[in-house]
Amino acid sequence: MTGPGLRVLMAPTATLYDVLAETELEWVDVSAWVRLDDSLAFRRGRTGGASGSLTAGVLSFTADNRAGDWTRGGDGFRQIVIDAVGDEAAADALFPLLSDGDPPLIGVPVRVVAVLTARSYGHTGALYPRYSDWSADEAAYSDAATGYPSETPIWTGAVSSVATEWANGMRPVAKVQATDSVAWLQRTGLLGLPAQECLGADCRWLYTLAGPGGDVPMLPSAQEATGWADEGGSSDPQPMAPVGLRSCGIPVDDNLFSPAAITGPGGLGDAPVWSGGGTVDGWCLDTTPHQALSLPSLGPAAAAGTTLHAMVYPAETGLGRARTVVVVEGLELHRATIGLDSAGKPRLIVHDRMYGDTTITAPDVLTSGVWHHVAVTLEENLTTYETDLALWVDGYQVATGSHPTSIYALGARRVIIGADANLRNTWDGAICNVAAHAEVLSPTLIVRLAAGRDGFTGDDTGRRTARLLWAIGLPQAERATGLSTMLPQDTAGQSVAAAFDVCAAAEQSMWLVDGAGLPHLLPRSWLWEANPATTIPATSLDAGLAWDLDSERRVTVATVTRPDRPDVVIRASAWRTLGVYDRTEAVLVDSGPQAEAIAQSWITGHALPQQRSTEVAVDLVACEKTVDLDALATLGPGSIVAVSGLPAESPAGLTRVVVEGIADQVSTSGWLRTMTVTPAPPQNLATFRLDTSTLDGSDLIAL
Repeated sequence: MTGPGLRVLMAPTATLYDVLAETELEWVDVSAWVRLDDSLAFRRGRTGGASGSLTAGVLSFTADNRAGDWTRGGDGFRQIVIDAVGDEAAADALFPLLSDGDPPLIGVPVRVVAVLTARSYGHTGALYPRYSDWSADEAAYSDAATGYPSETPIWTGAVSSVATEWANGMRPVAKVQATDSVAWLQRTGLLGLPAQECLGADCRWLYTLAGPGGDVPMLPSAQEATGWADEGGSSDPQPMAPVGLRSCGIPVDDNLFSPAAITGPGGLGDAPVWSGGGTVDGWCLDTTPHQALSLPSLGPAAAAGTTLHAMVYPAETGLGRARTVVVVEGLELHRATIGLDSAGKPRLIVHDRMYGDTTITAPDVLTSGVWHHVAVTLEENLTTYETDLALWVDGYQVATGSHPTSIYALGARRVIIGADANLRNTWDGAICNVAAHAEVLSPTLIVRLAAGRDGFTGDDTGRRTARLLWAIGLPQAERATGLSTMLPQDTAGQSVAAAFDVCAAAEQSMWLVDGAGLPHLLPRSWLWEANPATTIPATSLDAGLAWDLDSERRVTVATVTRPDRPDVVIRASAWRTLGVYDRTEAVLVDSGPQAEAIAQSWITGHALPQQRSTEVAVDLVACEKTVDLDALATLGPGSIVAVSGLPAESPAGLTRVVVEGIADQVSTSGWLRTMTVTPAPPQNLATFRLDTSTLDGSDLIAL
């Protein structure tokens, strides 16, 4: 037999986050331990077609444990690496952490790769000669042009469990299970998106509206604000020193501070509001009562600069007094104060004990009753040894200046929100997402953070998903532009996977993880633009192939709901005759025409019963001469597959299908690939266009 082979790889001392961050990893081949007698099984993608949801993919195999390599304790997995690499020195050189003892297997990245190019296994009755030898006939294991095989990842995840046992009471084995990156994305929680963007920009500390556990106001019932620090990666914010409520002077009454009176940026969440006060009297939030819980320092270890910023909501203008947003106080009474002057103009005051105050002020008054983003940068001037200052409002640099000495590395020994260092000049309005960075952010990043004041309204779905990945510290790979544009998205307390679901619903498409474990959102145009990945003759399909004609996905009454906007309801012209098949779904698009187009597309495509096939199975060993094995082995969820040679009585709509899920079963008897599929629209679908199409023509109304 010739065709693609498989290898199972592991990356000791790495994590799935390293995989998602596209870090270059050292992989160890552990294929020789895999017992194909007990089968190697893995799946990814949707399990229920278009009506199903994306579930975490699972890998399972049985490993030979006669040498105790997979048992925790002793040399354990270290011995596997030594055996695979060749000698102990080479293993320790590649994976230095292994020399410290037996590492845990749980969480270790694992990958299945398809070895492409023609490869002879030498045995027609088995996929591999024997379970402990995945590298037979090495002479044929090469590419004619390069001398090396071409490998494509087809499943990537991390080990979730290892159970050591004795097969039939005699043979020691280890049952290994792993889950793919969907599981990681389901477990990774988000702050509100404007706040999460701050962590994505590698902030040192952040006081925000909500924490990873849910939508909690900045001032909970315990009257302490929740703070989060970016330690060990933006994907893992850590609790930090809280700020407690303090009175300034003699407040007029106890109701001058309300924890939930103004909706947050983009209309999401609730922000605490200061409802008045005066130059002396009022309220503030202060870390002073919690000095034992030290703040992450912006001190000597910092880069040559600091950035401070916050979202602010001035209740009114022209109060005739100064108001303070935040004070950050370091060593030697070095201090930076952000606020408004008596005219309502944003300003930065930098203070040190020797030179006193330096003030820079914006030229314009801050508009009341709306959210604004105010940022300041302090950067060391290597020529003058002064500190260059800059003030930014809503993504625009509005003022610059210079302080006579270097205080750019501001140590955060104390943070006050809503009052100055003397507990005066209290704020009126709301404040949220107060953050500090141990570097001077680029203008691009400041603009990006400022866009959070309207909740990033107008993001296309591709940009929104890329934003979510960037916000948890992952790189923004080249991603397709979505065709839908979105409203603000309430991500506080949600998982990344749940946030992706919202984006996919807005795009009316699906998201998936590829064979390398990286997430992607497919634009809906892919359905009619993509070329088939391969063509499968009907004779190569499993004999149990069946088609269903039913009403599972019928829609005659379509309702699209959007937050704080009227529902859009579209009915099929003959809905009374056809019967009521209702579909109601919340879709976060930012315009009525988009909502109407989505509702209409449900009616156009699903008013009548549809023919469908839920599963298509192919044995890659049995059909090696009739299919392109390399193409079939490497396709994944999101691939388009053509089916040829169907009987004349077969439904015509199933000649082109979308693969939404794949389950593989590999053993000594073959490689069975079962695909969950749904009908795909014809390629290059003729859609109605205002500039070219004609009334009563053949072009279709499509979303």
